[in-house]
Amino acid sequence: MVRNIDIDPIRTALARALASFARDIGARLIAEGVETHAEHEKLRTLGIELGQGYYMARPGPLPSRHIEPLL
Repeated sequence: MVRNIDIDPIRTALARALASFARDIGARLIAEGVETHAEHEKLRTLGIELGQGYYMARPGPLPSRHIEPLL
């Protein structure tokens, strides 16, 4: 949903509705896959405060202290 949100009015409307719903119920949204400055800025104008993606940081390994067995 995030890809090209800065130029796609349908994606913008959907994100705006989800952001409003989240605010109404006391939740916060996390935008995943933010790739460009324009996408980042559009999401901010919609009130979405959290996100992840290549625009903010490239993936990397976690420090070993955060890795736990799945047993």
